[in-house]
Amino acid sequence: HHWRAIGTPAQIAHANLLLGQTHATLGNGALAMTYATAAFQAFHAGDAAPWERAFAHAILANAAAAAGDSALHAQHYAEAQTRGESLTDPEDRQIFAATFKRVPAPGAA
Repeated sequence: HHWRAIGTPAQIAHANLLLGQTHATLGNGALAMTYATAAFQAFHAGDAAPWERAFAHAILANAAAAAGDSALHAQHYAEAQTRGESLTDPEDRQIFAATFKRVPAPGAA
């Protein structure tokens, strides 16, 4: 995608989050995992805001659910839930909650 040519590492990671979420929603587990894993690694390799790390876990949980990896799904779902609940900015919490409610709970996928 075009961010690879002109984007910063953070912009590329955000694009990967969006692509991971989109592919997970469409049921494309393998592609969802590719993008979600890339975003997760980027946000956990350096400085990232708490909301970015919460989203990285949520999107990876959604991708794992789409890919049928129940253990990875449960692990990242729980971590996303914990990190989402710890967000202190009300707007960050609201935006995160709107996305997280679309991630199937473990056992419901």
